[in-house]
Amino acid sequence: MLLEILGLTKAFKSLVAVNNLNLNLGQGEVLGIIGPNGAGKTTFIDLISGFLIPTSGKILLKGEEITKLKPHLRVKRRISRTFQIARVFRKLSVWDNVAVACFDTREYEQGFFSTSPETRAEEVLKLVGLWEQKGQKAGELTHYALKKVEIAKALATRPELLLLDEPFAGLVLDEINNLMEMVKKINQMGITIMIVEHVMRALMNISSRVIVLVYGEKIAEGTPVQVSTDEKVISAYLGKEAKLFARG
Repeated sequence: MLLEILGLTKAFKSLVAVNNLNLNLGQGEVLGIIGPNGAGKTTFIDLISGFLIPTSGKILLKGEEITKLKPHLRVKRRISRTFQIARVFRKLSVWDNVAVACFDTREYEQGFFSTSPETRAEEVLKLVGLWEQKGQKAGELTHYALKKVEIAKALATRPELLLLDEPFAGLVLDEINNLMEMVKKINQMGITIMIVEHVMRALMNISSRVIVLVYGEKIAEGTPVQVSTDEKVISAYLGKEAKLFARG
């Protein structure tokens, strides 16, 4: 088991954003996380990546407890994430934004990308389709290109677990389709993915399993078809168009 979540709870005074959540994530899975606004989805990602410390509960990575580790120590354990709004060095080039994430002291006998920082930056930029724009300043990029920079920065740390927070938000159909194919390719390399998303067609297409959060609680879990036909999920979130998201 790659990741185990045991009774995870996060409360902000009287507001319980994540409530006694239990979850297992196997190596190589693509786990989709859906739910209405305020359901606790991003808070959950923040807890796994170390940007928040839970009120109670445990997070285990390959059996090792990482519940209170700081974000940079989780990166060293090969967990990386993106953000809803791209966090880039706007005055630096695309290459420099990605290269910064490549320089660390870790050496792995095995990995998805080269240990050499320069080679790794090139590999990642080519994978996300930004090699031709490597010299362009990040502040000059389109919204879609910034999304790809976010993913490239995360991949540059050579993660085993990649957390994607609404990667399809604000994209047009062609961009969504292209990014879907990229995420599938990343997963086919052996990288486990957890993805929070409101663009249901994209999420249901790429996820092997989906969980549904409402008011911080998991109300459903299963394949995209199972979740999209669950009456609790339809009532709480998907509505009458749920059948459009099911795939056979």
